[in-house]
Amino acid sequence: MMKKLICLAVGLACLFSLNAVTADELQELLMISNAGINNAREELLKAQLDLKDAKADFAPKIDMLLTGSYLPNPVDPIYLNPGDYLSIPEITYPSQYLEVFKGQEKSFYLFSLSLVQPIFTWGKLIKQDKIYTEVCNIRTLQLQDAQDKALTELKTRLVALEYLKQISGILEEQTKLADRLVELADSGYRHGVMIKTEAMDAHVKAGQVGTAQAQVNSQIKIQETAVANLCGLEEFDSAELEPVDLEETSELAEKILSFSQDSLVTMSLADSRTNMAMLSSLVEIADLTKGVASASVNWKPNVALMAGISYGGSRFPLIETDWTRKDRWSARISVAIQDTLFDGGKAIRDVKRKASELAQKSIDREDARHQIRQSVVENYTNLEYYRSDLAYRLSVEEQKRAQVDVKKDLLDTGYKSEAEYLQTLIDMNTAQIEAIQDKLNMATCVNTLSYLSGLD
Repeated sequence: MMKKLICLAVGLACLFSLNAVTADELQELLMISNAGINNAREELLKAQLDLKDAKADFAPKIDMLLTGSYLPNPVDPIYLNPGDYLSIPEITYPSQYLEVFKGQEKSFYLFSLSLVQPIFTWGKLIKQDKIYTEVCNIRTLQLQDAQDKALTELKTRLVALEYLKQISGILEEQTKLADRLVELADSGYRHGVMIKTEAMDAHVKAGQVGTAQAQVNSQIKIQETAVANLCGLEEFDSAELEPVDLEETSELAEKILSFSQDSLVTMSLADSRTNMAMLSSLVEIADLTKGVASASVNWKPNVALMAGISYGGSRFPLIETDWTRKDRWSARISVAIQDTLFDGGKAIRDVKRKASELAQKSIDREDARHQIRQSVVENYTNLEYYRSDLAYRLSVEEQKRAQVDVKKDLLDTGYKSEAEYLQTLIDMNTAQIEAIQDKLNMATCVNTLSYLSGLD
């Protein structure tokens, strides 16, 4: 309940604050209200309770039963006349009847207390405790992994929003330039200085800019919805987001590229990494489960100490008076042996089944290693490509910017038309957009490699 209140407070602060929302505030909100993280927390809590149950199996099990009954028709007393059954002349028998059974009272109480303490189980309890310990470790790792994944996704989407907003701003300028080109083209066509196809080409280019703007706006909306879902918000407006530090991503890219591809693969496949630790624990659990199944085959009996005490009588024990004279109590201590002698081979097949599951978990671990290796290689290769392509796009942008300056001077002196100058501006903006797209793709690769290798 307290976590929900904190989540609500942080969410309202983010939504209604007069100041812009920062990336750090969104990260704090994500750690509190993200559905995947909260599910992982609940799974960890259940695993911790299961582990306590497993440890409790080592302790004795004590059961108590207490019943109280009311008898509306109790058995009446029984009397005998000795003279009716004995006939010895030398003996004089009393004339009154003898009470041989005093009869039942209308109340009857039954109390029993039993204890069962396992003594020897062929290691099943020990292995069971180890299994739940490993499960608890896995749930802890899954919680850490859920947090890392969510934070990585949030960082990636916030960086993407920052770059998309930059592209959107450039496209707004492109729209103005394209509209002006259309005006000049239409005017030229009307005055006969431009053919129809050239005027149509200006309209097509303006339409392309509008389509690009619509696509960018759609991507911004998709990213905003994803951020809202990650942070447990109803909606999120990136206009309220403070500018994200893009230099941090650039510095991390250089740090990652300072390592060789093989080094990153080695770091990503290290046993200390969350994914690999979880896979190793799953293999360990499968091995322990196989051990439990092997200890459960026929002719491997469980041994336990059993003790109990019981009381039955018409007086409530320890409270009503005279209960010790009315009691019927018993006590026992015994050693019990329980085993299945024959089950049609089910236990043997269960051992083989668990051995198959163990082999499957080992295969899954190797498959995951290959997938992680492939992901590292692909993202590292793409990162190198995008960095190289970015350098090219920046040089193209610089070239176009220089051409813009030259065309502006020629326009001012009357040697170039306004349409040519505007087209050069559009080309420069296009090169700038392509460079930003490379930066966005680099950021995605960088965050993925950071998540896999643990570099930050």
